[in-house]
Amino acid sequence: MEGADIGNVVFTVLYGITILSSAVGNTVLISIVWKRPEVRSLNSFMFVNMAVADLLVTLFMMPWSIAQFYSEGGWLITGMLGEITCRGVPYIGFINLAASILCLIIMAIDRYYAVLQPWNRHTLWFRKAKVITPLIWFMAMVLVSITCMFFDLVDDKWCLYNFAVFGQDLRETLRRFYFLYLFTIIYFIPLVIISVLYKIVAYKVWFHQTPGFHTTESQQHQELIKRRVVRMLIVIVVTFAACWLPSQV
Repeated sequence: MEGADIGNVVFTVLYGITILSSAVGNTVLISIVWKRPEVRSLNSFMFVNMAVADLLVTLFMMPWSIAQFYSEGGWLITGMLGEITCRGVPYIGFINLAASILCLIIMAIDRYYAVLQPWNRHTLWFRKAKVITPLIWFMAMVLVSITCMFFDLVDDKWCLYNFAVFGQDLRETLRRFYFLYLFTIIYFIPLVIISVLYKIVAYKVWFHQTPGFHTTESQQHQELIKRRVVRMLIVIVVTFAACWLPSQV
């Protein structure tokens, strides 16, 4: 076997392991929430949404990536169906990405209200997963619908970005607008929202004093809990910023 063939086999095996692991892990998570009502909460349903998004990536995006190894980057489906799938498959990938990020924002908002306004009646609708879940997916589909416009099946073989849909004069302008738009809605705005909300929550938790008399031991225990909560919030923000930045640059 040539070096390229060996590389294709290695990547195929790795993708196969990833697909299997993703399918099993995410299915188990969904089944646990489905079968155990006691673990159902807004956060658990947000994890389910992210698991569904991961499964869609597993079913649609990863097989496409594997096929690219053996088609030398060419699109295997031609004609009208090829045009539809060329636009549809990347669109599904962006929907999953946007839905996962929206779930992280919802979780940040939920924690904000849970700490600062736990008795606010106006947030009751927000904590209903049956309401917020379809809203998340609808918003994700709308926010990234622009991607369908800029993918095209070139020469009935190559599925590529095409920014000349409104003429060559606007090609460079549209390219910059497109990637700036995705960077803003998928990375910058979510990062700002999550950072601000968790900063407020961390400040509230750190400086909150429980009323009543406290022994030295109970005070130490409270301080330990505060440090853990604040550390967790910092880790969430830093992880989000670090993990998503490479794909946006």
